Amino acid sequence: MKRWNVIFVLIDALRADALGCYGCRYKPSPNIDKIAEEGVLFKNAFSCSECTTPSLTSIFSGRYPRSHGIMRLHPSSKEISILNSLKVKFLPEILSSAGYTTLALDWVGRWLKRGYNYYYGMPTSKFVESSVFKRLLQITSYLPSPLYYIVRAAWRKIYPHFLNVSNIEDAETFTNLAIDLIRHNRSEKFFLFIHYWDTHVPYNAPNDFIVPVNEGKNLKISDILRKIAHPTIRMKIRSFTKGIKTADRAIAKYYGAIKYIDSEIGKLMDNLSDMGMIDNTLIILTSDHGESLIEHEIYFSHHGLYDEVIHVPLVFKGPGIPEGIEIDSLVQHVDIMPTILDILGIKWNRMDGKSLMPLIRGDMEKLRSAVYMEEASVERKMAIRTLDYKYICAPSKEEAVCKECGRIHGGVEELYDLKKDPFETNNIINQEREISEELRKSLFTWIRYLNQKREEELIRMKIKKLKV
Repeated sequence: MKRWNVIFVLIDALRADALGCYGCRYKPSPNIDKIAEEGVLFKNAFSCSECTTPSLTSIFSGRYPRSHGIMRLHPSSKEISILNSLKVKFLPEILSSAGYTTLALDWVGRWLKRGYNYYYGMPTSKFVESSVFKRLLQITSYLPSPLYYIVRAAWRKIYPHFLNVSNIEDAETFTNLAIDLIRHNRSEKFFLFIHYWDTHVPYNAPNDFIVPVNEGKNLKISDILRKIAHPTIRMKIRSFTKGIKTADRAIAKYYGAIKYIDSEIGKLMDNLSDMGMIDNTLIILTSDHGESLIEHEIYFSHHGLYDEVIHVPLVFKGPGIPEGIEIDSLVQHVDIMPTILDILGIKWNRMDGKSLMPLIRGDMEKLRSAVYMEEASVERKMAIRTLDYKYICAPSKEEAVCKECGRIHGGVEELYDLKKDPFETNNIINQEREISEELRKSLFTWIRYLNQKREEELIRMKIKKLKV
């Protein structure tokens, strides 16, 4: 087993095309671009879901949402029950068992805090003496939504440091904490997860980081608000756009947040170099999903399975990783964990993903011919994407209706020619029935495969429990 340090940087709601290394003309990310130049950049990496909870669960389990059970941003008790029954193991648990000190700067918690020696804002067993308190925290983590969030709010009143909300959207705070953790654990082999949130609404960008943009063609915020059916969403947009009249000004904040995080990542890299740790540290950078700014009439949110939401950056840099490589092959979130374990020489088989090392070494040109994704939080849709086409469908017309906007984005069934129409504006479902049927067949074959695989695994778990 190779004993390199691992730093996993995840930037929430960061779309791939917003980075300079993916062609963004505003170039808000010179430090991230430098990491990409010094490592391997995957040009066609995609999330498995449109929102944080299932995406993070897929990243750290190497399993698709349908495989691990968590489908929604706020999972049901049934989804949580499936996850628990499958006894899904997460990357920090496996690394901890392999002797790594595991550290996280995040606040999502729940099952995603498993395996960490230190989890920011939510003490784990290493830092909490009371066994009763530990048990109560564990029980809290498994509660279904919305009860979980009610209890979590109560915990904050009892234990103020349970979750310091003021720091969630502060890249500088997280970077300073990360540097302190690295310095404190530099004699150990560690895994550090840093989850930056500034690129999530309300787009936390200090004024001197704001990037002037020209995207919305002076689309008025007042016009956007009139199109939002959900009162809570309308209030959220009105709140974070207070004093802003056009979409371009709001989008400028988004790019400003990227520039702000990028500056902090530059500081993190400089400190790693100063501590003499850059050469023995594996760095992974990605996002959980992208962000729809004005595309497809989805405003400052991340529902829909269009590329602005599901195309994510993915960069590897460090020991065993060549420099200046760009890879075209389709890859997904589920492939990240197998790759990390492969690089470190740790064996683990219960994953849907595949190691990306054969691509990185140049042993193969294509890992996947298609990628798959689903959403179930704001609307219920599924998609298959190849390099040439994307097919999206909803189980029914009712499930295709967006809960935020009160209408159907794109259609109940959609097909896009990505070579001719990369922005997915022309639904050709009626013109290309043969292509759509072929992709639909592949999509549902994949769904049946994962369903069957999951059920067989649940049966094995039940039998194993009975034997015990």
